Amino acid sequence: MSSEQVYAALVALRREPILDPELWPDGPRQDDLRRLLGVLLAVVELEITATTRLGSDQDTDVAEVLLGWSDQVGSTPGLFANVLANRLQRTAVQLMGLDEDEEGGETSPGRMASSMAVVAARTPWTTI
Repeated sequence: MSSEQVYAALVALRREPILDPELWPDGPRQDDLRRLLGVLLAVVELEITATTRLGSDQDTDVAEVLLGWSDQVGSTPGLFANVLANRLQRTAVQLMGLDEDEEGGETSPGRMASSMAVVAARTPWTTI
């Protein structure tokens, strides 16, 4: 996948980031791929959040998202586990920064859980 393809998808969704023409006179570069994928991931996650209601009677909404995800990823155990571990690690890293301003120096349960999630995500699946 190229940065141009991801940028085109963002344009189609009307969610493309503004690129400074002085810095990007020829549009996105291949070096921008990971950042653009992050933007696309955020767009998709925001849409999923807006259309699903976790913890409510709308469990079918979540099931439909998971079915679509599974259809795309497939059932190859190694790939399936790797994608989930990668997602868990990204989530844990993002959660770790949420409790930065706590007073008293105590670690919150959320921060402790996110730290444990990072450890779990980095643990090879063959040892679990």
